[in-house]
Amino acid sequence: MAERAKNPQIGAAFLIGSGCVMISVWTLSTALGALVGSSFGDLERFGLGFAFTAAFIAMARGLWKGTGDLAPWTASFVASFALVVAQVPTAYAIMIGTLTGLAVLLLNPRRKVPAQ
Repeated sequence: MAERAKNPQIGAAFLIGSGCVMISVWTLSTALGALVGSSFGDLERFGLGFAFTAAFIAMARGLWKGTGDLAPWTASFVASFALVVAQVPTAYAIMIGTLTGLAVLLLNPRRKVPAQ
């Protein structure tokens, strides 16, 4: 898509071809990851229980646009933290926290919709 944005002459063949490459790499990587990952068993014993949380935090940081994001981010953090304290598995706590933040964002009557 970035190549298409640079050069509008790039057509469907390029986009379909690059899509096929991406889906092939994704499928093979997922299969390989499932195969290798299943041989490790419980990753908690390696101290990798925080890996999902760390990856989420790294991705979320890039989405911060300023203080207008404070209310949904705070709601998301509070919900996630409360669920982790209640011993809900981290991945579920993050997902529910994300949905909580999204709900706060969508229900905020003063939110600004970015111009396209």
